[in-house]
Amino acid sequence: MRKRDICEEQWNRPLQSEQYTCALLTLQFALPLGALVSTYARIAHAVWGGRPPGEAQSARDSRMQRSKRKMIKMMVTVVAVFTICWLPLNIFIVLWITHEGDEDWYSWPGMPYMWFASHWLAMSHSCYNPIIYCYMNARYRRGFKQVLEGALCLKLAENGRSCNRSSFCEGVPLSG
Repeated sequence: MRKRDICEEQWNRPLQSEQYTCALLTLQFALPLGALVSTYARIAHAVWGGRPPGEAQSARDSRMQRSKRKMIKMMVTVVAVFTICWLPLNIFIVLWITHEGDEDWYSWPGMPYMWFASHWLAMSHSCYNPIIYCYMNARYRRGFKQVLEGALCLKLAENGRSCNRSSFCEGVPLSG
């Protein structure tokens, strides 16, 4: 039987390991999730709480209701994606600490793959929000497209080719 090397943290006292795990869970999962939920809840409350000024107009009001629902769906999606990406890594870390000293746990052949998959998923979260915004928000999509076109235009200008636009910010709406 081949002996496996296991990379693990070395702590002077077991309590330090538990404190570190609690700090990780709090700083990389609980606090960001709490911030997302509380800020998005406040935004949702502000959006749903107010009525549009003026007389009721059914076409305008139904359009605004659809827009509000889309925004709420987008915020829920952002929170769900954060949770889906970061929860497996944090569960893995907690399980790692709770099974400390369990040689069968550490020597399971799938352990490096589980670590890699959960760590990769957590780190990949950094690229999902722009994709969510681009998919679910037409204004963001238009602005992103204009910025990309402007960046490509600047690249063409650097290579001596002409470009119709003088600025990559030209035409990007700053407000609705």
